[in-house]
Amino acid sequence: MNKTGSQLEKIRLQLLDLGLRGNTMLHFAPRGTKTVSVVDEKSASVFDILVTQGKSMSFLARPGVYNEEEDVLADGQVSEDYEKLPPLGEYLAETKGESRFDDLDLQTSISSDQLDLRLLKIENEAKTIFQERGIDVLYLAAGFLQWFEDKNSSKKRYAPLVLLPVELIRKGAGKGFKLKYTGMELSSNETLYAKLENDFKIQLPLLDDFIDEDVDLKGYFESISALLKEQERKLELVAPQEISKGILDVVKEAMSINPAECFSEAATRLGFQRVTAQMTDIFKECLDSLVRAGEISAVDGRLFAAKS
Repeated sequence: MNKTGSQLEKIRLQLLDLGLRGNTMLHFAPRGTKTVSVVDEKSASVFDILVTQGKSMSFLARPGVYNEEEDVLADGQVSEDYEKLPPLGEYLAETKGESRFDDLDLQTSISSDQLDLRLLKIENEAKTIFQERGIDVLYLAAGFLQWFEDKNSSKKRYAPLVLLPVELIRKGAGKGFKLKYTGMELSSNETLYAKLENDFKIQLPLLDDFIDEDVDLKGYFESISALLKEQERKLELVAPQEISKGILDVVKEAMSINPAECFSEAATRLGFQRVTAQMTDIFKECLDSLVRAGEISAVDGRLFAAKS
């Protein structure tokens, strides 16, 4: 990479938040009310239904037999039947079999009353952000990478790999929600890619190489797993089937800016040959246009961040 290219890369990294504090793109911990974790589903099947077939999917609350947990917490007593319940995944395998992976339902581990409330909150916040800033922030995340900050760390961190833009459609008052793919381009976790390359010199396979007419998620995950097995530091694709949906806070920062368009414009006009100062001016013009559009805000006159 020549000097101009290096400067572009430096600016790109400045735009991305590579810190760990509150960064759900590098450490996704689905707690609170901004996410809904989908359990016991196959990500490839879900993507086939949403993207290839263009169908919408509904949400399923956890089976009623598991709701006794709420009573247990209240009175401190545990019934004999409740103690005998297997983990949710095993229960669903026994009661529904393989057919559960081909239906139009997304299984969650949330009770029915809490599920609707959480989805309603997510829908309202996503709509508010879109109305105020014109930015879609609702994504379905599939496949999670386990990684460590350094070779001495024992703290496991989990980062999503694939992000699919989705929307929530309310079926009616008290009737729940459907999830639908928006048709916008799905993407890989650019922040994770930059973090691994910057800190560990690891270049993950590109998602685009696994997208033809369909999305080959299985091939993409297998390619990542093969690469990570060669690394000295333990990194692992721990949950290729795991799916979560919600407002990913860092998506507001890392993806709404779409820095690739700015770099493409600068690279084309400069040919990667002209002086860095000229490149910086053109790049700044592109960013300034986003500031004027209200998509990002300037910080100290030089660094740019997504408006929150």
